[in-house]
Amino acid sequence: MPIDFGFIYNLHNSTTDAYDQIPNSSGGNSTTTFKYTFPDPGNIPAGTSLNDSFSNSSCGSYPATGGGPNTLILQQPTGNSALEGPLTQGTGYVAVFLTLTGQRGGNTFNEWASCNFSWAIEYRENSTVPWKAATDIEGNVLSWNGLLAGSTEVDPQQSGKVLDDDSLGGTNQPVSWSQPQSSGSYIQDQVYGAAGNNAPVSSLIIPAPNPNTYQLISRNRSSVSTNASETVLAKWVAVGNSPTYGTTPCFGEYRVIIQTIGGQDSSFEDACVGCFRDPATQPFPVISFEIGEIEFGDFFYDLGPQRAFAYLVDTKTFPVSSSGKSQALNNNFGIIGSRYKILYALEPVHRYVSTFYSDAALTVPFQAWDTSVGGNPGYISYRSFDGNGGVAGSTPPFNAGVTSITNQPNAQSAEGAGSPSANPNTLQDKRVWACLMEASTGTKVMGTSIGKVG
Repeated sequence: MPIDFGFIYNLHNSTTDAYDQIPNSSGGNSTTTFKYTFPDPGNIPAGTSLNDSFSNSSCGSYPATGGGPNTLILQQPTGNSALEGPLTQGTGYVAVFLTLTGQRGGNTFNEWASCNFSWAIEYRENSTVPWKAATDIEGNVLSWNGLLAGSTEVDPQQSGKVLDDDSLGGTNQPVSWSQPQSSGSYIQDQVYGAAGNNAPVSSLIIPAPNPNTYQLISRNRSSVSTNASETVLAKWVAVGNSPTYGTTPCFGEYRVIIQTIGGQDSSFEDACVGCFRDPATQPFPVISFEIGEIEFGDFFYDLGPQRAFAYLVDTKTFPVSSSGKSQALNNNFGIIGSRYKILYALEPVHRYVSTFYSDAALTVPFQAWDTSVGGNPGYISYRSFDGNGGVAGSTPPFNAGVTSITNQPNAQSAEGAGSPSANPNTLQDKRVWACLMEASTGTKVMGTSIGKVG
């Protein structure tokens, strides 16, 4: 996915009203429309094919009247309707992976680069009914589009909701950032950065992200002898059947709408969006114009060679309070033994873990939780388990392999969650997640997974 582009991915093969109920961006607002999509997706002509493109004539303009610099791509994943169709069974996933480097050419040091990313997921049962906001396998609403039938949500979990936001509230802006390792002792000095709103950069240079948006920030090197930072963002959505919770599956035709990547960042000092820059003061980042990629597949069968994924779990619960939540997310873990155990889950990424099992065959739900302090339900902490010591029949989340300080799949499976007391030598599998656990069943309270920030 290149910068300055927006996308509508058509995960179906019906042109009937394929772009219906997409509001006009021009004159719209960022909480109910795709305001930062250029040209305007609300003006796509009826009958337009599922694989097409429209461009404008000037940066940030809504009319589709030229050859760039912004382009809206309409695309089926394969580009071939004969190979596409609705989701009719099982569990699908959509994942987005972005990488932003702060690297600049020449002797230009310490500048910040930024990129905003915003996406929504919508579906309909078939082409005879209206489009709706899709919900994931834990009931999270996935679009803010005000023209949809049914419920929508501003700042949905995959686009704008902060990583640690649950019933007790979040503590940060939806931002992930990193800076060069020699620039100071921040948790975001961990390779690939981490979620947090305390980037040491003025809001006049990099304003907070708009609603329904996640933001990446990276910093250039501080001298010729140092390296620029690199920030990684991954977001996961699983839709369709939930084998654990039995939520009503959203089977049918899907579309994924991605606003122009970074398109609202006209005031940034060094934005990833090329067309908004002032060439005299804002040189292009020395990066590929491909800022990231999107991936589609089967959630339970495409993300690893085994059915079980191994996690390191603190089996002691923490209280359902702000303090308990903080303790769970700032858990440094200990030696594997009576309290810290290797447990297994069917789900390949942290967000969607539902039940922990004692065995890699996934036959014995773990129920020996220590609730003496945290009670039941209570917060529990978990993170990836290093593949170097893995148990036969399992892999680390996202099949990440042996961990290291640069194992990017470790960071991606954890959606860039932070590691307590991190530094440039912190292993990537130490990124911490937490959830509310129902001890009597060994199953998470649906929708309560949160990742560490700050």
